[in-house]
Amino acid sequence: MKNRNYIILRMLQKPSITYSQIGKRFGITRERVRQIRQEFIKRGISVPNRYKDRTDVIEALKNARLSNKQISKTFKLTEPQLEHIRSAAKNKGHKFPCRWPKPTVMLKIIELFNNDNGPKHGRCLKISKKLGLSQQNVINRVGQARRKGLLKEDRNEQGQTM
Repeated sequence: MKNRNYIILRMLQKPSITYSQIGKRFGITRERVRQIRQEFIKRGISVPNRYKDRTDVIEALKNARLSNKQISKTFKLTEPQLEHIRSAAKNKGHKFPCRWPKPTVMLKIIELFNNDNGPKHGRCLKISKKLGLSQQNVINRVGQARRKGLLKEDRNEQGQTM
């Protein structure tokens, strides 16, 4: 077996490193890293399950009192890894509580939308990730706020036309 594969084996034993990060280091795809892991398993070499604690992470995400930073620190995950686990769990039907009480969600969305000076494209996606809501939910609420005239850009456009 190649020396590279043994280095990959050692890296696979560190739960904080993703398949993509390992692949970038060696110039291979994350799928190839997964295949190398499967080869080790077929040969009887013990490779820890990288997502064995995924159920514990999902349970922690369901707890509305824990922040992403606390969960990341506890399970030694990066923010993108945590978001990946959250989105994969959502796709499998898990429900997560909104991080904000319902009456303040609209206010928080309006605040974030008005404070974002970047391009208009992608604002709702950024806000949905930040608040832990679905993108469609944010789009619907931005539409409601737009109809009520609560968004800064709409007020500026109305002021310019008059």
